Amino acid sequence: MNTFVKTVKNWVGKYIQDRSGVTAAAFGIALPALVAAGGLAVDLGQAYNIQNRLGNAVDKAALAVAGSTGDEAELEDRMEAFMDANYPEHKIGSAYDVTLDLTGNVVTISANASVSTKFMTIFGKDYVDVSAFTEVTRELSGLEVALVLDVTGSMAGSNIAALKTASLDFMEIMFDRIDDPEYLKIGLVPYSSSINVGPYGLGLDLSGGNYGTPFVTPPDTDDFYSDPTDLVYNPSVYRQWHGCVLTQDYPGDTEDVSSSPWEMYRYPRYCRRYRYGSCTSWYENPNYNCPDTPVVPLTNNRTQLDSTINALSAQGYTYGNLGMVWGGRLVSPEEPFTEGADWDDVRWRKAILMMTDGNNTMHYRYSAYGLTDDHNITPTDLNERFEETCENIKAQGVQIYTVTFQSGINENTKGFYRRCASDESKYFHAPSNSELVSVFQEIANQLSKLHISK
Repeated sequence: MNTFVKTVKNWVGKYIQDRSGVTAAAFGIALPALVAAGGLAVDLGQAYNIQNRLGNAVDKAALAVAGSTGDEAELEDRMEAFMDANYPEHKIGSAYDVTLDLTGNVVTISANASVSTKFMTIFGKDYVDVSAFTEVTRELSGLEVALVLDVTGSMAGSNIAALKTASLDFMEIMFDRIDDPEYLKIGLVPYSSSINVGPYGLGLDLSGGNYGTPFVTPPDTDDFYSDPTDLVYNPSVYRQWHGCVLTQDYPGDTEDVSSSPWEMYRYPRYCRRYRYGSCTSWYENPNYNCPDTPVVPLTNNRTQLDSTINALSAQGYTYGNLGMVWGGRLVSPEEPFTEGADWDDVRWRKAILMMTDGNNTMHYRYSAYGLTDDHNITPTDLNERFEETCENIKAQGVQIYTVTFQSGINENTKGFYRRCASDESKYFHAPSNSELVSVFQEIANQLSKLHISK
């Protein structure tokens, strides 16, 4: 029994007991007013509670929309999902006219609710209408993207030309869509039999200045230098180190390793022709199958990015797992590359776009895993480590887009790339050069929307 009913009952009891005409008259006059006042308080209190609940639901829906990406229809679906979760239909009060307005970076959600009355119906008021309104400004957030690009031997000719066109178009869209380049950082990872970390591995930038802590060490022995400490980064000298590195032992080749140094990639000298028991011709290229183009750490220097893309060349075998793990290292805030924002920095979002035109394959003599005779790693191992690497990167909140290119890729490889992507919509197959260009444009369009967030 609520307070109002108890009060009325007490008054009626006193009236029954009190026989005076004054009391009876006063009570008769006051009773309708008391009933009206008490009923109004009950119904308005109910309406107040409903308005608070409606306002809470609208606030949560607005924050969810402000922190999401997509077109207007997708954002409306997001709004409705949060309204349904926080203001379900079975609760008291029926919500209606829930509207979403997107004007610039401002998200506005308004809603109304109708509350049935219990006492005000006596006076012809069957419902009380309440409303709620929330406005949230969506702040610009930064976007970090690593392009992991297959530059293996099978990419030679028109394939590498298509990749250059697709990558340059990607740059055009990204830099055109984001007004302030300070909010955009893009890195490049050309990959084949190894990864070329360039002068950064020795702690130097492209101009020879200080970059950071060196993370590459020379080998203990070398076929081309009696003192391996004489090795420096110099791609213009045939026998010098051109920038490629050996990988870490498993599971380091699937993780964001920062503490262990990488050893220089040095393809071994070997005899390729014998005569009368003696070698008459030696193969001497310590950088054989090392990608000519070094990685580009995250930057908003479009000139550097475009010139690097134009310099891509094709050679080597397909070690897609290594491309992916170094893509993750580029967007990571940890050494060896530290341009990435902290993992928990809500002002930045991270993504990787990785493409390949072939199945993982291994060179019969040497690769980033060293001499083939010194390990028993197979393409199956590469596939499994690729999948493990993808899961490690996605666990950090990185969005992954994957692209398989041309018709030489088997269904097994397509499956690995499909599962590697953050979801089905982020996996693409491009069977032709023109489709590769279109796919890169589509991914750039999707990524550019990540620039607007809460």
